[in-house]
Amino acid sequence: MPERVVLGLGMTTTATLSDCSEALSRILSPDWVVLAVSTLGTKQAVARGVADQLGVPLLVWSAEDLRRVTVPTPSTRVAAETGTPSVAEAAAILAAGGGRLVRNKAAWHGVTVAVACVQDWNTF
Repeated sequence: MPERVVLGLGMTTTATLSDCSEALSRILSPDWVVLAVSTLGTKQAVARGVADQLGVPLLVWSAEDLRRVTVPTPSTRVAAETGTPSVAEAAAILAAGGGRLVRNKAAWHGVTVAVACVQDWNTF
């Protein structure tokens, strides 16, 4: 049975929907059913396009919300730019109800993607 997952997205200010699509093509697995896209509120314009392409909801969080999530690979550079040491991993974990990461963050052309398994079948 495919794993139910949430995609966490982080991106630079210059990242485009095309950049996001390329990043996803490199990371998505046929063994996953994507239930939502999750990101920092200030990144929602491009992330909304990704969610629309996938036909799933977009979940947005504040930097404060994301800062509370413990992640395996925090970044001081990301913290300086966004106010949280993680966007992709933290957003994925938070949206998945605390689910485990099945893919730590990976970055391509200004887009960072992380994937977390949804803990509760009733979440979505």
